[in-house]
Amino acid sequence: MSGRRGGEMTDLRPADSSGDVWTCFEASTDSFSRFDYFFVSDGMLPEVVREQSRVVHDPLTYEASDHRPVIAVFRATDQ
Repeated sequence: MSGRRGGEMTDLRPADSSGDVWTCFEASTDSFSRFDYFFVSDGMLPEVVREQSRVVHDPLTYEASDHRPVIAVFRATDQ
């Protein structure tokens, strides 16, 4: 995928603790989909903390929304 300025964008594709990447559950069709994404530019890619970026797997989130939270963590290298 290309960004606004023509640079490449990378899909972080965070997963939950089971390795699942779905972010939305539709009860009426009993289906799971991935609707929520994090894309980063080539410049930000080295700042991604992949081991802390994830889709939240917590039963309480199912009560709040049909979407699961997605967390991307970055550590700035240019301070």
